[in-house]
Amino acid sequence: MPPQLPHFCNLQAFEQFLECLNSLETNESLLNGAIAISRHFLDGPRCESVSWNIDALADSVLDRVTHKSNETLLAHVHDVLFDTNGFEGNSANYYDLENSLLPVVLETRFGIPITLSLIYKLVANKVGLRVDGINSPGHFLARVHVSSTESMIVDAFHGGRILTVREAIELVSGVSGADISVADQLLRPCTNRQWLARILNNLQSILLNQSRFDDVSAMRELLVALIEPS
Repeated sequence: MPPQLPHFCNLQAFEQFLECLNSLETNESLLNGAIAISRHFLDGPRCESVSWNIDALADSVLDRVTHKSNETLLAHVHDVLFDTNGFEGNSANYYDLENSLLPVVLETRFGIPITLSLIYKLVANKVGLRVDGINSPGHFLARVHVSSTESMIVDAFHGGRILTVREAIELVSGVSGADISVADQLLRPCTNRQWLARILNNLQSILLNQSRFDDVSAMRELLVALIEPS
């Protein structure tokens, strides 16, 4: 049975979101899902520029590369995103709605861990690196695979700093209060479905605190579409 038309969500946003669910395992669908969520709040041109901006960042990385080893690519990704463009966490206004909207984060260079990690993943994947999201409670992280046996944990919120496993567990535990004794559960990889669900849950919490109940219902409509089998 096809999903009912939304009562609260912007129709164009809802339809784009449904379309991305058909191939959610791809990076393109993850990107389009995040754009669709933002489309409920933002005008069309700002959302339509997202893919171009991601490509431009990736091109900036590739323009600097003369030797395409993973180590070299990784160094240039960090230089372009964090040194040149200054992407960083918005500590001063952490719970601002716009920190969860991908088009705005690309414009302002400020965001929260999950949106900054998404930009990191999308740009790094474009240049040939494999990056997974880490669905850690309280503070989303990314894992970049340098080789078949070596990976690094990246904290995009704090300027792309590289963390050891121990440092990542201590960070997540400190932010979320999670028990370090279950450390193996704190750094699990994130599926694209989980990634979008977490963005939607974050937005619901922010909007609820602002008493924007129609927008809370709009995000719930997207979440239901995401988690219910087609």
